[in-house]
Amino acid sequence: MDGFRQYLHEHYDINLSYRWKEEERFNDVLTRMKEEKDNCFGLAGLSVAKERRAFMKFSPSYIADYAVLVSTPDIPIARSKEDLIKYLEGATALATKGTLVVKELIQLRDENKIQFNIEYTKASEELINVLNTRRKSFGYISLPVYLMNLDKGAAKVNRQNYLTKRYEGRGIGLPKTSD
Repeated sequence: MDGFRQYLHEHYDINLSYRWKEEERFNDVLTRMKEEKDNCFGLAGLSVAKERRAFMKFSPSYIADYAVLVSTPDIPIARSKEDLIKYLEGATALATKGTLVVKELIQLRDENKIQFNIEYTKASEELINVLNTRRKSFGYISLPVYLMNLDKGAAKVNRQNYLTKRYEGRGIGLPKTSD
C-alpha cells in the first residue's frame, strides 16, 4: 500500500491516505468485503475465485496462486495418489474458514470416501505452526508461505507431491462499487 500511495502521488499528484483495520481471521476479511460499500481494499492473500466475484471485485492478479498439500512427518510422502489417500484415512485436516481449500478438502474426502475431520485455524500462515505441534494431520498451504517457512527452517512438514491446486491468481479485493 505504501508503494501504491507513492505511485499515485508521483504519477497522478494524488495524495492517498488510508487506515488499516486488521482482522483476526481470514473469514473476517471476507465478511468486511461483503459489508463495505466503498473506500476499502482487502489485503489478505485473496485468491481470485468465481464464488468471491459474487460479492467483490479484484485487482489484476499480482502473483500465481498454488496450494500444496503438506502433512505432519508421521504421514509418509506418498509415491502415488492411491497411497496418499490411504495415508490420509483417519487423519485430521486443517484449514482456515473462508479459504478455497475448505471446499477442496471436502471434495477430496467425499470423492475418495476418506474418513477425516476438518479443524479450523485462524489464518493460513498459522497452519505450519499448528502442524508442527500435531501428529497425523495435513492441510493445504499456499506455495509462497510454504517456501518462506522452508527457508526459515520452520516447515517441519512433508510436502505431498499429489493434489496440488492451481487457482486464478492472487489479487487485492475491492468492493463491487469500486471503479
